[in-house]
Amino acid sequence: MSKLQIDTSKSLYPPITFDVDGQTYTVKKLNRKSFVFLKDIEKRLTEGDATAVYDEIIELTNAPADLVNEMDVEVLRTIARYVTDETKERGKRDEEKNGPKPGDEALVS
Repeated sequence: MSKLQIDTSKSLYPPITFDVDGQTYTVKKLNRKSFVFLKDIEKRLTEGDATAVYDEIIELTNAPADLVNEMDVEVLRTIARYVTDETKERGKRDEEKNGPKPGDEALVS
């Protein structure tokens, strides 16, 4: 009988990274707490709170808060879009790798 073994100290994916002024920073592993936090950030952003993107980058990456707080808001928005796009792209690659699911048009004749 097969057995699923998971080592939570390792990620299933390579880290998402970005460079700022020649220094590389990494997105932290996302978990339930991260998604609850992101829900709050999204609400703040829709309410027009421009400081929310600063909190988002500080919380979700290993970039130092002092550095993030000095960055232009448009740079932070660019980083946030990049991280979001990379995360979505990984989801698409997983779907392609795993193939169609029951009920998908590819399986219906």
